[in-house]
Amino acid sequence: MRDAIKGAVPVGAVWALAMRTRSALHSAAAALMLLLRQDLLEQRDGLGAVPAAARSILLFGGVFDPPHRGHIDLAFAAMQAADCDHVVFIPASQAPLKSAAPVASDADRYDMLHAALVDERDCSISDVELAKFGVNYSIDTVRRIRARVGDAPELRLFIGADQAARFHQWRDASALVRESPPVVALREPFTARDALLDAMAPHWDREELVRWGQRIVDTSTITVSSTGLREVLARDGPACDIAERFVPDAARAIIRERNLYKQAGAATAPAAQRAESAPPSNR
Repeated sequence: MRDAIKGAVPVGAVWALAMRTRSALHSAAAALMLLLRQDLLEQRDGLGAVPAAARSILLFGGVFDPPHRGHIDLAFAAMQAADCDHVVFIPASQAPLKSAAPVASDADRYDMLHAALVDERDCSISDVELAKFGVNYSIDTVRRIRARVGDAPELRLFIGADQAARFHQWRDASALVRESPPVVALREPFTARDALLDAMAPHWDREELVRWGQRIVDTSTITVSSTGLREVLARDGPACDIAERFVPDAARAIIRERNLYKQAGAATAPAAQRAESAPPSNR
């Protein structure tokens, strides 16, 4: 009987059919999950909080894993230094120039950020990057934000000095500079304005380099390592002194309730030297 079945339906054909069926099911499931996820994220997108009268909006992206005072203080200091009147926090999914994925889930990071900002004014949160699977490019993010807020407000993209130094590598860098002129905060390895501009000089013409110099702002805020915080949370929990100092209470409550970062110490130890402070992971 086994030989008869083999002769009637070749095993290879059955296997190929099974693989095609599995692939089709996976594709259909992925498409359904994308639709459901985008619907959920659209419903809770905080962009509705952007005031209609806003004339200049700072786009502040980051992993926020977890969100901490370094992120929040830096965002508002940059907003004031750049003369913006609103800041949109943009949790990142996967950045093109970063290989490491976030430790906490997208939903957990969004909820922690929302909790951390609940008592702040002149800010909102956008899920524009989380709603898109895969790699996100800043030019696409800026254009999606623009489509939502209309043509009236100016958009400014916050970046760190290390990101400014390699901004020429970003997708559609010239268009991005035009559509959302960067706001640049000095940080390691470029803590001096002239050092940063010297590093950028080979990649921009003289006129544009002058404009880059005008985009550098003084933020003068604390630098907090998200990697270090995760290691502390994994070792000592959200009630420890360091967590109480740097992570807002409502965000720590979520960390405690959801038992987040318990495995983060082992998971992030090899990355302890990787820079992961507040400015955006976007590129």
